[in-house]
Amino acid sequence: MSGSIPKELKALHDLKIIDFSSNNLSGEVPYELSLLDGLEMIFLGSNRLSGSIPNQLCAKVDDGNLKTIQIDCGRESDITCADSCCVCNENSPVNPENSWDYNQKATWTTLKTLSGDIISNLYSPQYNAAHWIIETDNWKNSASSNFLYQRYVLVLMYFTMGKDSPFRPDSEKNECLWERVMCNENNYIVHIEFGGCGMSGSIPKELKALHDLEYLDLRSNELSGEIPSELGLMMELETLLLDSNNLKGALPEKICTQRGSGKLVNISSDCKEGTQHKVQCNCCFNCPSGQSQVKVSCPDINIKVTDSAVSETRERNIRDRCNAISGDDAVCQHNSPQELATRWMISDDKMKLDVFSQAFTQRYAMAVAYFSLGPGGWMDPFWLSPIEHECEISGISCDLEKRITAINFVGRGMIGALPQEISVLTDLVSINIMNNEIIGNIPSSWSSLQKLESIVLTYNDMSGSVPDSICSLQNQNSMPVRIDCPKMSCSCCGCDDTKKPGVDEDEARAIAIKTKLEEISFPLIGEAQVKALNWITNIDRLKLEADSPHLVHRYILVLFYYALGGENWTVEEREILWLSQLSHCYWVGITCTTNGYVMGIEMESRNLKGQLPYELGKISTLKDIILNNNELTGNIPVELGNLEHLEQLYLFENDITGDLPDDKGVCTLIPLKSLDVLWVDCDKVNCPSFPSICCTKCGKEGIDPVKISGPDTSTDNNTSSGGGGESGESGEITEVDKELRAQQIQLRLEDISFPITTSQTRLSALEWITDSDPMKLPADAPLLVDRYILTLFYYALDGENWLIEEGETMWLTELSHCYWVGVTCKIGGDNDVMSIDLESRNLKGRLPYEIGKMSSLKLLILNDNALTGTIPVEFGKLDNLVNLYLYNNDMDGDLIDDKGVCVLRTPNQALSELWVDCDKLKCPPSPSTCCTKCGKDGTAPELSPGPPNTGGDSESSGPTTGDGSTITTGDGSTGTGTNVDTLGEELRAKAIKIKIEEVSSQIVGEARENALYWITNNDPMKLNAYSPNLLKRYILALLYYALDGYNWDVKQEEIHWLNALSHCYWVGITCTYDGDVSSIELESRNLKGELPYEIGKFSKLRILDFEDNALTGDIPDEVSELDELIYLNVFHNDMSGELFANNGVCALEKLGEFW
Repeated sequence: MSGSIPKELKALHDLKIIDFSSNNLSGEVPYELSLLDGLEMIFLGSNRLSGSIPNQLCAKVDDGNLKTIQIDCGRESDITCADSCCVCNENSPVNPENSWDYNQKATWTTLKTLSGDIISNLYSPQYNAAHWIIETDNWKNSASSNFLYQRYVLVLMYFTMGKDSPFRPDSEKNECLWERVMCNENNYIVHIEFGGCGMSGSIPKELKALHDLEYLDLRSNELSGEIPSELGLMMELETLLLDSNNLKGALPEKICTQRGSGKLVNISSDCKEGTQHKVQCNCCFNCPSGQSQVKVSCPDINIKVTDSAVSETRERNIRDRCNAISGDDAVCQHNSPQELATRWMISDDKMKLDVFSQAFTQRYAMAVAYFSLGPGGWMDPFWLSPIEHECEISGISCDLEKRITAINFVGRGMIGALPQEISVLTDLVSINIMNNEIIGNIPSSWSSLQKLESIVLTYNDMSGSVPDSICSLQNQNSMPVRIDCPKMSCSCCGCDDTKKPGVDEDEARAIAIKTKLEEISFPLIGEAQVKALNWITNIDRLKLEADSPHLVHRYILVLFYYALGGENWTVEEREILWLSQLSHCYWVGITCTTNGYVMGIEMESRNLKGQLPYELGKISTLKDIILNNNELTGNIPVELGNLEHLEQLYLFENDITGDLPDDKGVCTLIPLKSLDVLWVDCDKVNCPSFPSICCTKCGKEGIDPVKISGPDTSTDNNTSSGGGGESGESGEITEVDKELRAQQIQLRLEDISFPITTSQTRLSALEWITDSDPMKLPADAPLLVDRYILTLFYYALDGENWLIEEGETMWLTELSHCYWVGVTCKIGGDNDVMSIDLESRNLKGRLPYEIGKMSSLKLLILNDNALTGTIPVEFGKLDNLVNLYLYNNDMDGDLIDDKGVCVLRTPNQALSELWVDCDKLKCPPSPSTCCTKCGKDGTAPELSPGPPNTGGDSESSGPTTGDGSTITTGDGSTGTGTNVDTLGEELRAKAIKIKIEEVSSQIVGEARENALYWITNNDPMKLNAYSPNLLKRYILALLYYALDGYNWDVKQEEIHWLNALSHCYWVGITCTYDGDVSSIELESRNLKGELPYEIGKFSKLRILDFEDNALTGDIPDEVSELDELIYLNVFHNDMSGELFANNGVCALEKLGEFW
């Protein structure tokens, strides 16, 4: 603060402490402070106060009410005080060495070497910058550090010029991470961009210490004074931008000398005649016509910000920065290329570049070029892609730092004037925009492109005279400039007399396109097809050739438009119409792959009318077709069955009719391919009968479309839809037909239950299947056996009294048994039952042996019920069974080691856990490994031998081999001694640890130790070391323990991690068909901690979403090994660290979005 202390402070009656120390206050201390009765302390040290402390204040000290008055003492102080009234400011910055240690004093001396004696001036920016470095900065560079000077210079620039600018030093970060500053790989500053920052004051000479600086932008500020000659000592400087300021005098000769040496190629200043603050310059390339008005409010521009992450400050900074680049308030001119580009940078661009970075400048220039030259010419999908870099645009070449070096847009159908913003692409070497429809002249600002070696602009509609500045550049660089000489005048240009493509070539192109498209539409005679062909050939400004990879998709979309009444579609004002000259990837409702191939058509409620063109089946990359709530008619084209990547097809709320055959067309995409959702109007479209699963949802409400195959016995006049037997001409099922079907079903089921009629339970199940089941399955239906066994299971275990929650699907309903509570089926194929989970459901009775016929069964979870009897020996046929939980029941009997369920515990079998009541069921004695857990607590089975079965002594703990030295363990490994269970587990644990050390080089840290322990001891799957899922399951367990999985936010209905199910079912996990983890999506789940580096071993991972959690630490370097990763989101966490271009995660080629 500066100025004098106001007397009006007397009005603050309750004031106790006044601390004005370390400011720039002047004048005398007002006596009115003595009127503050409660005042206890006054601190006035480190100021420029003068005069004497008022006697009235000293009197309050004498009275004991005012305890302290602190002031500056000594010969450099202008304020005095009566004896014993005041205390001196011992640590006054006037003499900083009084309180500093040796290192601080050494730093002060080093900085003084650079700045000189001015650093000791209490009120100088150098003094303030040095004190910030020594006392405030947490980075603590030593006096001998190579980085001390550069950090000091940046802080000095703040105190000298930038206290009113957005730039702020950050004491917690390396200066290379400060805004508007860039460093090289050695962390030396090479780029400073303070243009348009609202800076004032003079340029500090200490900039000379930045030996590696290549780019210095100070233009469009309010800088004053002369340009320091010391800038001529910066030997690496290539660009110096000083225009649009209040600088005066002449550009020092040292700087012009640097210009002459060839390194400094771009200098700008206010050197044009007539500017208010003219700088004399004999070596400047750019002398703007006047000061740029950088700050722009554009009151008439109303940018609709679609991204809530764009703050008002960032929006304003983007607008101001774009206007500084373009000048003349171009961004405020409605629908100008500059205004449209600015809108895009604010609302659509997802790269979120630093507004003051060279990367931002380049991206904005290319956005202006896009809107200047007519979007119709820009077929390449990376043009204005919100997530792709401009270097990906076809025709653009870049260097290793992703700076554009060449533009080659020959024959792109571009229309418009060349933008002057291209002049900011200072690394450009060549420009070739021949054979387009460019108008106007070459912008004179292009003369600043000092590296330019070639300009080719022939076969356009340009006119006027080529600017002299371009010819000066041509003379300097021996640069060829080729133009249309009859239309333009130029003293330094060359002409091209080669023939421009004419009628003959156009005709040949039309023939080639028609031939190509007849491969898609044959014969090409329909009205919509003819219109589409004509548009592609003659109207489309993209002028695609027959061999263009985008021709077919663009043609089919145009055909789609004409076939479905595109002229009358419902399109919002700001949406991009179809048949515009933009890439079809920007047309409303269309999404594309990064290569420009169509993967989604979403035109819900758009007033589409007509029949779907069969050609849609040729867009092989389609994943989503969303066309519900329109007026579509006709059938679903059978050709859609060719779309092997189709995942969603929404056609409900239309007038589409016809049959969907189960063995062709779109239905073939359901069982083993990609289609997840086929949503139609089932009252109009004939979906195949159950057990087909072709249609998945019906009508507006999305009702489950379970089809009844056969008659409904609730009426007398039932019609058949494919049940058992032939129907009469009237469509009625006769009693003879019913009896024949019942006999056929009984014959088939007696292969499962024989004799079926001697048991009331089995008879009840048979009668329900034949007479009461609404599905009316025929005898040869693949689902019949599983449905019968489940029905028998229901009757045998008192299903009427099971505990079923409200909202759960009861058994013996008309729905597929795959929807019955506790039942899970295999997706696709015959929908075999994979698991039965009825824990704590009040099941009572003996398990039917027929369960052993469910060959696909993997999980049988029946604990905590009232089951009785023994485990049926037929369970030994369940070769795929992984977990069998029967504890906390009343089952008894003996388990025999060589038959029944125990044979599933031998090597090469799937059963990893058999959990029973060992005090009721007699497990085989050691060395058998049949039972794995006992009782409610899951304790290990006792290793006592039990009843003798080997002929050995009753005290024996099991048999040995012939020599007594080795025995075979439960998993096939060998060991010595008698305690086989323990030994086998030890060998398995060692093998697992060795395997896991392939991904975790050292099992150190609580999380890795917990994950290893869980996978070895607690994982119900009991995987061996060679299981393909072991490492996947281990890494996920590690992720769980490392990120505080116990406290994750998981809903009750979601499947938490670390359970008996496959990891592919855990919440947030998606897998490939092979069980490889393809996505981890745990947004807003309360994850806490650092990501383990092992996550980089998920080679198939494509999506990683940890947004809105409490993650800390760096992004592990190993993430760079995820070559398939396309989406990474760690936004809104507490992660830190540095990312470098072309290294680590930034080097992933497929990564499309990185938040």
